[in-house]
Amino acid sequence: MIPLEQLTKIVLEPYRIPLEDILRLLFFTSNLHTLQFDTLGLHQNNLDFIQQHYIFDYGSKINKIESLILSGRCSLNELDFIVNLFPQLKSLETGMNRTEIKKNSILLSKTDNKTQHLFYLCIAYIPK
Repeated sequence: MIPLEQLTKIVLEPYRIPLEDILRLLFFTSNLHTLQFDTLGLHQNNLDFIQQHYIFDYGSKINKIESLILSGRCSLNELDFIVNLFPQLKSLETGMNRTEIKKNSILLSKTDNKTQHLFYLCIAYIPK
C-alpha cells in the first residue's frame, strides 16, 4: 500500500464522487498536485454553503493542486468555487456552455490573487 501523503496525482473517473468526499480526500493527500474528477459533484451541491464550511477553508489552505481536469461543464459559480478552493492552480481543463465562456473569461482575467498562478486554460467540452 502507498501512503496517501505520497500521492501526487488522483483520477476519480469514471466515478461520480460527492464533492464533500473530494474535500475530505484533500486532508489526507497533502502532496497532491494533479486532480481529475467529474463536474457532476459540483452541480449537486450548494457551493456557497460549502465555501463557508471549515472543510473548504482548511482544504483551500493546505492543498497543493496545480493541475485540475474536470470532466463535464462548469458554470460561472462553479468556476469561482474552483478558483477559491485551489489557489495554487496553474492548469485548468474543463468544459462550459457557450453562454458561460465570456462570463468565465472575465472571472479568470481579473488581476487578483485568486488566479495569479493560472497560465493554462483548456475549454474542451463545448456543446453546439
